[in-house]
Amino acid sequence: MSEPITEEYTIGWICALQEEFEAACRMLDDEYDGLEAADPNDDNTYVFGRIHKHNVVIGCLPSGIYGTTSAACVARDMVRSFPNLRFALMAGIGGGAPTPERDIRLGDVVVSEPKGELGGVVQYDLGKRLSDGEFKRTGQLNAPPRVLLGALPEVRRRHNDPRKRHPMAENLARMDDMPEYSRPASDKLYRVESRHRSGKTCDECDSAGLVERPSRPSDRAIAIHYGTIASGNTVMKDATERDRHASDPALNVLCFEMEAAGLMNNFPCLVIRGICDYSDDHKNDEWHNYAALTAAAYARDLLGIVRPQKVVSQPAWAGKIESLLKEFCENIKEVVDHKRSEEEEKLWQWVSPIDHFKTQTDKSRSRSPETRAGQWLFDSAEFKEFLSGPGKSLFCPGIPGAGKTVLTSVVVDYLLKLRKGVNSNEDGKIGLAFIYLDFKQQFELVHFLGSIIRQLAPDNPSALASIRERYGNNDKERRPLPLSKAQDILRTMVPSFSKLFIVVDALDEGEQDLSGQLLSEIFYLQRAHEANIFATSRHIPDIERKFEGAEKLEIRAIDEDVRNYVDSYMTKLPRFVIQSPELQEETKTSIVNAIGGMFLLASFHLASLVGAKSIRAFRDTLRSLPKGTNAYDQAYGLALDRIKGQVQNKRDLAIEALSWLVCARRQLKTRELQLALAVIVGSTQFDESNIPDMDDVVSVCAGLVVVDPGRHIVRLVHYTAQEYFEREKEKRLPDAQSYLTTSCLAYLSLGYFEADSGAYGNYFRSYEHHHFYEYAAMNWGYHACETLVLPPAVLEYLKCDNKLQIYGWTPFGWASFKGQAEVVSLLLDMGEVNTDVGNTDPGDPLLTTPLHLAAMNGHFAVMKLVLTRCHFDVNAPDERKDTPLHLAMIQGRKDMVEILVDHGAAANLHDSDYKELAGFAIGSDSAAIIKLLLEKRECKFDDVLLLIDAASAGSLAIVKFLIDEWKVDVNSKDHGRTPLALALHGGHVELVEFLLANDQIDPMSKGLDGQAPLDLAANVGNLAAVKLLLAKDEVDPNSCDNFGRSALSFAVANRRLEMVRILVKVENIDIDSTDHWGRTPLLRAANAATSIATQVHSLRAEISRRERHCSGCADWTADKTEQAWVDSAMVKLGEYKTILDLLVEKGADLEVEDDYGDTVKLGRKLAGETPRAAHRAVP
Repeated sequence: MSEPITEEYTIGWICALQEEFEAACRMLDDEYDGLEAADPNDDNTYVFGRIHKHNVVIGCLPSGIYGTTSAACVARDMVRSFPNLRFALMAGIGGGAPTPERDIRLGDVVVSEPKGELGGVVQYDLGKRLSDGEFKRTGQLNAPPRVLLGALPEVRRRHNDPRKRHPMAENLARMDDMPEYSRPASDKLYRVESRHRSGKTCDECDSAGLVERPSRPSDRAIAIHYGTIASGNTVMKDATERDRHASDPALNVLCFEMEAAGLMNNFPCLVIRGICDYSDDHKNDEWHNYAALTAAAYARDLLGIVRPQKVVSQPAWAGKIESLLKEFCENIKEVVDHKRSEEEEKLWQWVSPIDHFKTQTDKSRSRSPETRAGQWLFDSAEFKEFLSGPGKSLFCPGIPGAGKTVLTSVVVDYLLKLRKGVNSNEDGKIGLAFIYLDFKQQFELVHFLGSIIRQLAPDNPSALASIRERYGNNDKERRPLPLSKAQDILRTMVPSFSKLFIVVDALDEGEQDLSGQLLSEIFYLQRAHEANIFATSRHIPDIERKFEGAEKLEIRAIDEDVRNYVDSYMTKLPRFVIQSPELQEETKTSIVNAIGGMFLLASFHLASLVGAKSIRAFRDTLRSLPKGTNAYDQAYGLALDRIKGQVQNKRDLAIEALSWLVCARRQLKTRELQLALAVIVGSTQFDESNIPDMDDVVSVCAGLVVVDPGRHIVRLVHYTAQEYFEREKEKRLPDAQSYLTTSCLAYLSLGYFEADSGAYGNYFRSYEHHHFYEYAAMNWGYHACETLVLPPAVLEYLKCDNKLQIYGWTPFGWASFKGQAEVVSLLLDMGEVNTDVGNTDPGDPLLTTPLHLAAMNGHFAVMKLVLTRCHFDVNAPDERKDTPLHLAMIQGRKDMVEILVDHGAAANLHDSDYKELAGFAIGSDSAAIIKLLLEKRECKFDDVLLLIDAASAGSLAIVKFLIDEWKVDVNSKDHGRTPLALALHGGHVELVEFLLANDQIDPMSKGLDGQAPLDLAANVGNLAAVKLLLAKDEVDPNSCDNFGRSALSFAVANRRLEMVRILVKVENIDIDSTDHWGRTPLLRAANAATSIATQVHSLRAEISRRERHCSGCADWTADKTEQAWVDSAMVKLGEYKTILDLLVEKGADLEVEDDYGDTVKLGRKLAGETPRAAHRAVP
């Protein structure tokens, strides 16, 4: 019998691992000699053969490479080489997802079968980014081919028939000669909370964590399961995450794997998985071979039932290869984009943890769609002026609850639409950033500037590239973005916008210092770049003074807006109101008259009307609606009265929820609040059945609590509610702080968090699954300090040795680390406290004392307490050899440096030590610290080196101090380096301005390579410095360095177009100055143009070659990258043409020839011609 030809192969079999490949090949009845791949670009290796009456080609992923995209690449090439294939099988290993309802065990087989709306395989880690920043998983992938689905019932019947030997037994026996493929003896399933300890096996894992399961009959040891397989690009090894997907009724995932999604959306395919582990951290390779064998055995059994004629009747892949490949490329791009999005999300979190787009989404959702809030604002002359003119401010103050935040969200929506429309054209580009301040936010100035950067960077490619570079360079330690760097990035990116809008809501809700600092930064952007500012606040004199001279527009609840809002609420009122137009009009009028311009009151008034039992009762409530200055207090009081009127369990739930939301130190996530409310004091195990539903929590709180779904935040309805409870807390919530303290400690005392040293690393990793842990660990001490009487739970907790670890810290160490001075004081007052810091996390080097922790985080109050009440070695180094004094200087904290020095931190130091300390001070730009060190100790600094180092670091404050007060020579040199040269080289513009303003400065002092300041400024591209230097009479514009290069020569070589324009206009400029190689500026420009044109020609030829041979390849994204380089190069070529024209107009010599024989002619030709002509001109 002759072997099949290429066109006679109808079934593909794709493997990801070597063991899967070996098992698949053992299922062949006949194995044929290799065929030459039909497509020359197919790099796969195949095994060919017959299974029953089917011709099958088996392909395997390259060694060590797996994932959805890799599997798809193998399938792509298989499609090209074997266009008559009808479908593919993907048989291999996967991780099981057992549940109490589904007894999935190791060695079992899971088959992808459509269930409901799912097609059998879902890519659980792939989604699309929504407008609120959330990821939403995309829909199901394609279902397996009908010919295979049609055979599954018969396969299932045979496997379920107890009268016959298991049909797969004969197939399994095909590998009896390879003992490494035999069935292992041990099958262990551990509970979710039982973490793997260490090693490749589970020998050290706690046997008490095993799940007890009944044994199976030996002849039915393998069970077959049909349903949804979850596919992704990372290994699932988290039991909690596994159970979440397995118990999700929309998914009911049976197993996890890493390849199927790459096939299912492009090629007809059935996925078969042998279970090799339970998708948790107890993974090992013991079951890999046997699981691969069971999957292959099932696949062979299936093909024995599928009839060849039915396979042949299916449509071949030939004829639709191009569309399949196009689909494949799009899907690969989606995977790559998703992975890129994940990385970018990490980058943006590094820039700032604030995502105001989510806040905007929540604010927009809170508006009633039936209302047209804000139209009066858009129609006002003030708003129109704000939109039209550059550098305009519109300040909108208002009374509490007037609707300032709602109107801000309307303005942001308006500006977002405006930006979208303008930025779609090429005439200009609008930048927009918005900030919502909140009274419980715990952010610093750098976080808000980072948020502005997050919003502006996507429209600024160069800034985005710079941010990514900083993030990548910071990879090893991933330190937070410093404030100075955030300022630099922001100020660099803003000029790229033709117009910039910055919106800030609720300036009164931010801390006074923070709001002032934020406004200073924003006003700087307005002065420097004519940014337009829209801001809201209550009537706070300090804030209003900052907006003197700006347009002002009072925000109040407009009658029309209120009436529209009441209209939208009517359906929630009693039926007799809905049926009476007269009552509806009466309701609108009464509420408009009652609220006094405070929009928020309208919602409370309407809520109080919902329960009216009769028309009379309804009208009585209307007449008694709270009014005047105390309206909020009355409204909140009435809401609490309604809460008290509920049944006991609802009343308790509401009071507990309000206690958390009023007294919590920060905003709480919805899940955090749910877990906090579910804590049972005295229990060591957490009972998930005690978690309340969030809708019930909101309901029992009578309108005082709302949820922001975009940010998953639960909060009080308004800042005025917080203010009310602050005034009435002792009366309304007298036991709140004691309740919060006890709840936090009860949660921390759960068995999950026992610090068993043998299992510490695993229990530490489990924190991420306990959402309330972070809040409880960080804040229990604060709440304890706020109680009138210390709850007994505090003493009990601290006495329990195995509960002392908080993220690896002792309570004392944690409080020192977080700057909780009240807690440190409380612990010291208790006596016999363990003052060790703890921290057994191997990822962080040990910081040996609380002084280190306080110093590195800038906690002065903690440092003062520790220094005055404890006895630590103030000069003790940590594992990085840093002392507390070093760390305080890095922070630039003069107060901390001073108190440390006063307690002996600088005793017995040598001059070399002081130089090191001075280096730390320079790094933090603290002249005050330098001065302090000089005053506190008699030590001899090398004044020149200190000035040189400060100038190099751009430390303006220290340079000023050393020159103005310490009288160091402004022209000092160290190895030819002057302060001015170093400031120019570092791009420190303000420092350059300061130095040039000094009467003693020598603007012609030459440094390294004989470069004068003007030469250096031109070389580094500092245009501002070039202008300042040219304004000085002493500066020679034609000075050259040791190699004959002038400022003009540097500007031309570095393609500084604006600088060239300025220099060629300078009187007496030598347009034909020649360097040591005989090159004039004109010749340098011509040579550069020649080089670029040559590279463009070469790369475009390569791109054209690929277009001819690789059309449709997934590699096409690389071609786009190269094309982008070509486009960029053509821009550079155009810039060189402009430079050449400028030099020629100034009279540059066109006949010049350098020492190498290069002339101007070719470069001018290339720079001036079209790209195609330029390519032909290149020899």
